[in-house]
Amino acid sequence: MALSHQEVVSQWINHPSREAKGFAMFYEQSIIYSWGKHFPIARTMIKNGRRIALFTTGTYSSSTAKHKSCVRYGLVRADIKTFTVPLVLHESEKAQAFNVESYKERIKEQVEKSLRARKYKAFHMEAAQRLQAEMMEYARIFSEE
Repeated sequence: MALSHQEVVSQWINHPSREAKGFAMFYEQSIIYSWGKHFPIARTMIKNGRRIALFTTGTYSSSTAKHKSCVRYGLVRADIKTFTVPLVLHESEKAQAFNVESYKERIKEQVEKSLRARKYKAFHMEAAQRLQAEMMEYARIFSEE
C-alpha cells in the first residue's frame, strides 16, 4: 500500500537521507518529486548550520499543485526556512544568479500589479516586499559559502 502524500512529506522532512514512495509522489535523499524525476518539488540542505529548503516556482498539473501544497504545508509546520526559486537542484553560481533574477522579476510583477490595482494595492506591495526580503536572505545565505 502506498503512503499518503502527507506521510511521504513527513518522512522526507524527518528522514531526508532515506527514500519513500507514495502514489505519484516520492522522495530520494533530500529531494521530493511529483510524478517523476522530471518534476522536483523541493530540496532541503544545510547552509551555515541551518536547514533550508528550495521550493520550486514551477507548475505542471492540478495533482502536482496538490503535491506542492502538501510539501509547502510540511515545510511551514517543520519551521524550515524556504526559498521559492525556479532551480532547486543546482547550486552553481549561474543557478544562484538565475534564481535571484527570478526573484527580481516576481518583485517587478507585484509592484506593477500594485500600480494597476484599485482594491489590492497594499496586498501586491506587501507581496513585493516579502519577495524582496526573501531574495536578500537567499543571496546572503548562498554568498556566505
